[in-house]
Amino acid sequence: MFCMKCGQQIPDTAKFCSKCGAATGVQDAAALHDAVHTANETPPQAPPSQPHAPAQNQQPAQQTFLRKGKTERWTDADFNTEQENFRALVGPNASYYLEQFFNIQEKDERKTNWAAFFLGLYHAAYRNMWREYVQMCYIPFLITQASGLLGLFAIASFSFNLTTLLIPISIGGMIGTGVRHIQFAMRFNTMYMHHIDDMLHGRVPHQPGANGKAAAISVGITLAVVFIDNLLSSAVMMSMLY
Repeated sequence: MFCMKCGQQIPDTAKFCSKCGAATGVQDAAALHDAVHTANETPPQAPPSQPHAPAQNQQPAQQTFLRKGKTERWTDADFNTEQENFRALVGPNASYYLEQFFNIQEKDERKTNWAAFFLGLYHAAYRNMWREYVQMCYIPFLITQASGLLGLFAIASFSFNLTTLLIPISIGGMIGTGVRHIQFAMRFNTMYMHHIDDMLHGRVPHQPGANGKAAAISVGITLAVVFIDNLLSSAVMMSMLY
């Protein structure tokens, strides 16, 4: 081979040029063997590890459940148990009412209960809510009944001034009863949720979710009131004729 610096011909194994002394870059066989052996035995280094993000505290899956306006947290197991208890207390149409309860609690959505709107006292009695219905409607209902009966006697006694006074009072009582009836239907789901919650947590005695007997009694009471009204009206009319 030739020296890369001065061009002098030198042996192939020479490490340095014999003329200029420049290094030729040739390694002896032993050194080359050691270098290759060392390279083969060196284990490959793993790439630098990336820093791990700090582990976040894992919270158990939870649902929101409401008791009398207070938000509480439940685990899935507790929530499922509570839901089953609700279904047992509500009885028929439990899925509908459970959905309404959640809408009230989490979305603040309150929908009118159309069964309560069309059936009124009968649906309230069927769901053991007749006390709430009576509390909301009894005052305008009594005003209507009282003014109507007094109006009949006023007509029978030919007291037209009193009759003129009682007619608007009776009409006002009927309007008031209708308004309270509508309000009851609009608030029914919320009141029913609290009623079921009270039973669930022992604040009131347990009652059947659907009480057909109470609904039948409410129908009987209504028929009795209508019968008495008609009987009194007939008596007044007969007194006017004779």
